[in-house]
Amino acid sequence: MNNRRFCTWPIFSFLLFAFCASHGFLRAADEGGKAADLGGGLFYFRVTNLSGQLADARAALAKHAALVVDLRGVEAGMADLRALRSALTPADAKARVARFVLINRETAAAIPFTLNAGLPDGSVPGVIVIAPAAAGVPADVKTPGSNDDDKAACEAIAKGAAPTTLIDHQPDKKRYDEVVLVREHQGLAVPEDEVESRGETEQKDAPAKPLTDSVLQAAVHTHRALAALKRL
Repeated sequence: MNNRRFCTWPIFSFLLFAFCASHGFLRAADEGGKAADLGGGLFYFRVTNLSGQLADARAALAKHAALVVDLRGVEAGMADLRALRSALTPADAKARVARFVLINRETAAAIPFTLNAGLPDGSVPGVIVIAPAAAGVPADVKTPGSNDDDKAACEAIAKGAAPTTLIDHQPDKKRYDEVVLVREHQGLAVPEDEVESRGETEQKDAPAKPLTDSVLQAAVHTHRALAALKRL
């Protein structure tokens, strides 16, 4: 009898592990309150399971005056919504804090409404809700880019990409043919076929554009602007 009980324990452990993994509990534990440093005093915290990571989110909010809270794709119940608003509300109403909440069309619809996103009055002090304009959800700041681009950025982060690799990419620089440049400098007419050829060459040789997280980038730029204005 004891031998049977002992033999079934590994099976039970395996089933418990599989259940936790399938419900995201292990992922939440692995992320454990660690906030990525975006530079300049701004940090990033990714939430995938709001109820499971609420304590870690509170700790990150208490530790960092400027924090990006990524809630894209997150679901939330009524209790989670109340707890989220409470966590984002600074204990001191006069505290200089910035909470950049990222959402998208996959985020629970009740989250932006709970935070009064897009409304001039009644918003949580220090909270700025940012979303892609294409998502069609209430937000204080709406960014360019498609929903597919936003999804690709979220997937990259989920696979382990550092958030800093998805922001602040240098704008594309135009490339010019040396012969054309000399003719333009000397005031000589440039044949149309050479202009067309130059354009085709630029498009052919142009490297693939790196993936940019426009929502995260908007948070970084807004933080820099607030810091420059001594608002933080």
